[in-house]
Amino acid sequence: MRKLHLDTLKYGLPGITKTVGQFLWEAAVVCLEGNGHRPGARLNVFGEHETAFELEWSALEDENALRFWSDNNESVEYGATAIAVLVIMELTSFSNFQKLPQNESADYLILSKKNIREKAYLEISGIWVESPQNSINMRVNKKLKRLLKNNQRGIENFVVVTEFGTPKSKISRR
Repeated sequence: MRKLHLDTLKYGLPGITKTVGQFLWEAAVVCLEGNGHRPGARLNVFGEHETAFELEWSALEDENALRFWSDNNESVEYGATAIAVLVIMELTSFSNFQKLPQNESADYLILSKKNIREKAYLEISGIWVESPQNSINMRVNKKLKRLLKNNQRGIENFVVVTEFGTPKSKISRR
């Protein structure tokens, strides 16, 4: 099984500074550990790609982080971003992330590492623990509708929704 190293975020990525990467890493670790997962947990990925990753991360050593991330909605938003960025980098040719303003077409514009002209929109969402009223499929469909409604440029769209209870991620591409 392939490994997905969350600590990679702490060193920065194209379009993501070290500081932002650390912030995203911390949120993801809080979400995973808050759901009882430890390093070595399996992340199942389905939808556009069917695979699994063994998640690896270093220990969260600052107790202040748990107090800071006490709002599950916020930790899930940024934790899901951490997972989505790494999964997109592992499974596609996209590797550069440009955060878009709120109310723009999507959360991110992503650029290909192979062809700078190849770009796509990325919409991200997260769920602490899935329920019948709040499932991955419901969230993916909602995000796709938003993307397709707002995308007048014919640019490709990705949606990545991560659920931390299992954990699992669904990737949809249109």
